[in-house]
Amino acid sequence: MNEVYTHRLTNDLIKKIVQEDLKYFALFNKISNDTILRLISYLAVKKPGTTSKSALAQSLNLNIRTVNNILNALE
Repeated sequence: MNEVYTHRLTNDLIKKIVQEDLKYFALFNKISNDTILRLISYLAVKKPGTTSKSALAQSLNLNIRTVNNILNALE
C-alpha cells in the first residue's frame, strides 16, 4: 500500500467511528460530528504530550467538559 492510500483508509475509518459508532453514546447527541473530527485532526498534528485539555478546548473554542467527554469516549 502506498502512503496516500493508507492515509485515505485511516481518514475513512476515523469518519466511520465518529459518524456511526459515537452516536450510541448519549452525551454526543449535542456534539456535532464536525466538532469531534476537528478535535481529532488537532490532536493528529500535535506531538504527544505537547498540549493540555484546556489548551485543546481553548484552541477549538470548546468547553473543557466537551473535550473531556470526547476524549473519554475515544479511549
